[in-house]
Amino acid sequence: PKLPSQLLENLALRFGYDNPETGEDELLSFLRDSAEQFCEMRARYAVLANAKQELTATLSAAEAALARSEFDLADRCFEDAEGMHFQSAVFREAEYQSTLRVERARAALLAGDTQKAALHFDRSAAVFTGWDRTLEAKSRFQGASELRAYGYRLKNCNALENARTLLERNLSFWDRYGGKDEWCKTKNALGGTSLRLSQADEP
Repeated sequence: PKLPSQLLENLALRFGYDNPETGEDELLSFLRDSAEQFCEMRARYAVLANAKQELTATLSAAEAALARSEFDLADRCFEDAEGMHFQSAVFREAEYQSTLRVERARAALLAGDTQKAALHFDRSAAVFTGWDRTLEAKSRFQGASELRAYGYRLKNCNALENARTLLERNLSFWDRYGGKDEWCKTKNALGGTSLRLSQADEP
C-alpha cells in the first residue's frame, strides 16, 4: 500500500527537506537516500565507539606494563594509543568540515548560484580524499542529488548541468574502483538528468 503524501512530506521534513512542491517519486527517492546515509552514519559512529574501547584497552595495557617496569612495551602501547586517537579525531573533524561546506552549498543554492553550490558540494566530498574514497563519492552523489532536486523544481538547466558534472565524476570513480550497485545508481541518476536537459532543449 502507498503511504499518504502528507506522511511522506512529514518524514522528509525530519531529514531537512523543505521543498513542498516536490512530487511523490522525488520525495521517495530523497527518503531512500536519507535512510541510506543515516545507516552509514550509524555504522561510522559504531566504528568510532569501537575505536574508543580499543583506545581505553590500550591505555590500560600501557599502565599495566609500567607497573611491571616493562617500559618498552608501555611505550609501544602509548604509541598505538596515540595513533588511534589521531585517526578518530581527524575523522570527526573531517566530517564537521564537510558539513560546513555542504551548508555553504545550500546557501549558494538559496542565492541561485548553482555553479558555486556545485563547487562547495564537490569540495565537501573532497574532504574525505585520502581518508575514505567511498565516502567521498557518496558525499558527492548527495550534492548532485540536491542540485538535481533544485533543477527539477525550478526547471534550472544550470543546476542540472552542474549535477551532471558531479555525477560523471562519480561514474568514473565507480568505473575505476568497483561498486556495481553504486555504479548503477549513479548511471540511473545521470540518465535522468540528461533526459531532463534534453527535454529543456526541445522547442
